[in-house]
Amino acid sequence: MTKFLFAGAAVLALSACGQKAEDRGAAPEAAASTDAQGPATDASAPSSGAAKELAEQPPGIDANVAPGVAFDYRYAFSLPEVQIARVQEEHAALCSKLGAGNCRVTGLTFTKERNGSIDANMQFKLNPALALRFGRDATDLVARAEGKLETSAVAGQDVGSRIVDGDKSALGIKAELAKIDAQLKIPGLSKDVRSRLVDQADDLRAQLRALSSQRDGQVESLATTPMVFTYEAGEAVMGFERGSAVQTGLTAGARSMEVITTALAFLLGAFGPWLLLAGAGFWGWRRFGRAKATKLGD
Repeated sequence: MTKFLFAGAAVLALSACGQKAEDRGAAPEAAASTDAQGPATDASAPSSGAAKELAEQPPGIDANVAPGVAFDYRYAFSLPEVQIARVQEEHAALCSKLGAGNCRVTGLTFTKERNGSIDANMQFKLNPALALRFGRDATDLVARAEGKLETSAVAGQDVGSRIVDGDKSALGIKAELAKIDAQLKIPGLSKDVRSRLVDQADDLRAQLRALSSQRDGQVESLATTPMVFTYEAGEAVMGFERGSAVQTGLTAGARSMEVITTALAFLLGAFGPWLLLAGAGFWGWRRFGRAKATKLGD
């Protein structure tokens, strides 16, 4: 009996040791799993810089909550001068990837003046469903070129209601035109009455053409979203970010120094030769004139 008790105790001890070993083996795996999930969770949350960049973007409005509203977007970027033309090319390539049915470049400007200033912009027509994403991707390209989004704006107009109102007006005009056409078919109308009815019909048809043209433009504004990018040269000064208080002060100081240097250069150019001539005359008189006057005095 004692042998069976010792054997049972030994089995229990071995089982306990095995269970502890399994626990020790599982613990590192659980820790590794927790560590692997931790960075993934942190990566899913936007960093402070990314959150700031997203905050600068226009709001994303779902078309389902704004039916019949036509939007247009405007972005202003600042980036190093040497990067502006390249970023414009990248924005055009980004538009090309969407296809001509979804994005078209409708305008492009790049002008560099003699004083070094650059005037650059691009205009696009986009599929409304892709417009906001296109603007954000374009902003990412600017950030990769060491630039930044300075300002952004979005505006919307309730074009759908205007189309409905225009259609109602067109129906009323067509009904009035039908009445006039019926009157013109009455035999025995006097010349004056017929002339007056014809003039009224012509005016109504002109109104219909204007409403039709206006409607076409309104439908086009709902089918495509205009977007405008403007680019300006912006350089960091002594490592400080453009737009910061320190950078603004340094820029103001540099401009003041430039103004002072320009003024001094102008004064030297205008009066320098005369001052040199006067100085040479004074030196000549000191050197030769006074010696001759002294001899004559003696």
